[in-house]
Amino acid sequence: MHCTKCGAENGPTELYCFQCGNPLPTESLSESQQLIVQKNTNYYGKCFSALRRGKKFSWNWAAFLGFGLWAAYRKMWAVSLLWLVALQGAFFFQALWLTSLLMLLGGLFGNKLYYRKVRCTVKDIAAQPQKARQAQLARRGGVSIGAAVLVGVLLLLLCLWWAFFFRGMPALVAVRG
Repeated sequence: MHCTKCGAENGPTELYCFQCGNPLPTESLSESQQLIVQKNTNYYGKCFSALRRGKKFSWNWAAFLGFGLWAAYRKMWAVSLLWLVALQGAFFFQALWLTSLLMLLGGLFGNKLYYRKVRCTVKDIAAQPQKARQAQLARRGGVSIGAAVLVGVLLLLLCLWWAFFFRGMPALVAVRG
């Protein structure tokens, strides 16, 4: 792929020109999808293109490292909430190995879930007039740093609660005799 700014030849999977750092052209995100994604359109353009071609998943490091935070940042509220519930279930049942599984699944299927969200949002708003559609796409799309911070704080509070709960639990269930 040739850079539009300096003309350097780049690899087919590169997101930025190795010579000048200019973002390389995306693989066809529609205007509606660009309004929803807003940030990292080059990355998601390539991921969505691969998913359209039938790829089952594509790796996402941000989703791997903090799936619930990433999902909240990308305004996938229900997914973020389900992740928090699953994480709390792993702590409750003391099956901490499930957290590794949750991380792996988030990294593998995060882009696919986000692609589904983007497609559904575009489909829901498609019948509206042009100006209203663009406003709705911009409002429902994009990112939310505040939501990611809120989920992070909630996760921290829940971890502190579990640390207190499990530290105090042996005293509650110990047989006195």
